[in-house]
Amino acid sequence: SQSKMNCNTITFNATIGACEKGSKWDMALQLVNMMIHIKVEFSTITLGTAISACQRCGEWETAWQLFSVLAKSRLQLDTITFNAAVSGCEKRASWEQVVSLLSVMMQSEVELDTITFNSAMSVCARNNASEKALQLFRTKAQSEVKLDIVAFSAAISACEKNGHWAKALIFFSAMSRNRVEPDNIIFNAAVSACEKGGSWEKALQLFSVMAESVAEIDTITFSAAISACAKTGKWEKASELLGRMVQSRMKLDIIIFSAIISSYEKGSEWEKALQMMVSMRQCQLEPVTITFNSVISACENCCQWHQALECFRDMVECEIEVDALTSSAAMSACVNSGDWKKALQVFGVMVESKVQLDTIAYSTAINAAETSGWWEGALQLCSVMLQDKVELDAITCNAVMSACGKGGKWEKALQLFDMTAQKGVEMNVLIHSTAISACGNSGEWEQSLQLFSLMAGQKLQLELITFNAVVSACEKSTQWEKALLLCSVMSDSTVELDTVSFNTIVSACEKFAEWESALELLNMMKLSMVQ
Repeated sequence: SQSKMNCNTITFNATIGACEKGSKWDMALQLVNMMIHIKVEFSTITLGTAISACQRCGEWETAWQLFSVLAKSRLQLDTITFNAAVSGCEKRASWEQVVSLLSVMMQSEVELDTITFNSAMSVCARNNASEKALQLFRTKAQSEVKLDIVAFSAAISACEKNGHWAKALIFFSAMSRNRVEPDNIIFNAAVSACEKGGSWEKALQLFSVMAESVAEIDTITFSAAISACAKTGKWEKASELLGRMVQSRMKLDIIIFSAIISSYEKGSEWEKALQMMVSMRQCQLEPVTITFNSVISACENCCQWHQALECFRDMVECEIEVDALTSSAAMSACVNSGDWKKALQVFGVMVESKVQLDTIAYSTAINAAETSGWWEGALQLCSVMLQDKVELDAITCNAVMSACGKGGKWEKALQLFDMTAQKGVEMNVLIHSTAISACGNSGEWEQSLQLFSLMAGQKLQLELITFNAVVSACEKSTQWEKALLLCSVMSDSTVELDTVSFNTIVSACEKFAEWESALELLNMMKLSMVQ
C-alpha cells in the first residue's frame, strides 16, 4: 500500500542517514541500490544523504554519479543537495562542473546560499580560474546572498596565483561594500597579486591600508611588497621597507634578502648588492643560487667583471648550485674583460656540474672561442649544442661563422650558413655579412658576390656593413672593377658610403695604378661629405 511504501522510504532514509553519520558510504550506496532493486520509492533526502555520505569519505566521483541520477529524476532538488554536489566538485577541482551546477540551480530556481558560493569560489582558486571567480561574483550580485571572508579569500587567491592584480583589487574593494573585514591572509594575497602583476604602486598602497587596519603585517607581507619593488628596480622603496622590518625587529629570511638584492641588480646598484650579501651572512644566512645570480648579474651589468668573477668563485667554493643564468653572466663578464680562457673555464664548470645548458650559455662560450680565434672550439661547441637539441639562434650561428672566417675556414662558414637556413633561423643581414667576410678573408671573392646577390634576391635591406664586407673581399682579391661596380650600385641605393668604403675601393684601384678611378672616388667622397 501507499502507507507501506512511505514507511519503507522513511526506514531506508533513516538507515542511510545512520550510514552517512558513520562514514559508511559503501553501505549507503548498497541501500540505494537495494531500494532500486525492490522498487521502493526514493526521495531527494535519500540521494542527498547518500551523496553526503560519499562526500564525507572522499568518494567524489561516486557522489557526482549519484547527483547525476538525482538530476535525471523528477525529484525536486534542494539547496542542500546542490551544495553537496558543489562541494564534491570543489574537492575534485572541477570548476567547469561547478559553473554548470550553478547554472542548473538558477534555472531550477533553487536558492543559492553562502555555502554554495564559498565552494564555487574555492574551486576557482584551486584551478587559478580568476575570470570564472569574477563571473561568479557578478552572478552573486544578482542574488541576495552575502559573501563571507571564505569566498573573498578564495577569489583573491585565484587572482594572486595568476598575477591578476586588477581583478584582485575588484574583490578587495567589494569586501568593504559587503562589510567583510580583510585579514592578513587576504591582504597578503592581494599584495602578492600586485607583485606578480608588476604593479608596485598598488602593492605599496595595499601595504599602507593594511598598516592602518587591524590585520597584522608579517614577513609574508613585507616579502611580497619588497618583491614588487624589486621587479621594477625600485630599490629605494625596497630599502625603505627593509628598514621598517629592521625597526620592527622582524626576522629577515633568505627570500627578503634575495628580493632586496634583486632590486639592487635591476637598479644597477652593484655595490649595495655586494654589501647586502655580506649583511646576509652576518645574519647567519647563506646566500643561495638566486642570490648569487642577482649579485653577479649586477656586477656584470655595471662592467664590474672582476667582482662578478670573484662572486662566481665564491659560489663554487661554497658548493652552491650553479645554474645556466649564473654561468652565463660569469662567462659574459670574462668575455667583456678580454679573458676568454676564463670564460671557457666557467663553461667547463657548468659541464662538470651538469648544469642544463641553454642557448645563452652556449652562445656566450662560442663568443669566447670566436674572440680568441679558436674556430675548432667554436665548431665543437656548436656540434654539442645540436646534439643536446638546444635551439640555435642568429647570434650563435653568426659567432661560429665569424670564428671560422677568422681561422680562414670559409668552407666551414658556408656549411654553417646553409645549416642555419635549414634550421629555420632568421637569415638576417649580419649573418650574410659574416659569411661574405669569411669568404672574402680567404680570397673567395666570387662566393662573396654570390652571397651578396642572394641577399638582393631575398629582398633583405642592404646595410653598410654588408657592402664593406663584399668590397673588402674584392679588394683583397684585386678585383678593382668589381669593387667599382659595387660602388656604383650602392650609390644608387639608400646606403651612405663611409670612409672605410671609399678607402677600400681606392686601395683596390691603387694596386693596378687606376689613378683616374681613384681621383673620381676622391671627388665622390667630397660630394658625399665623407670625412
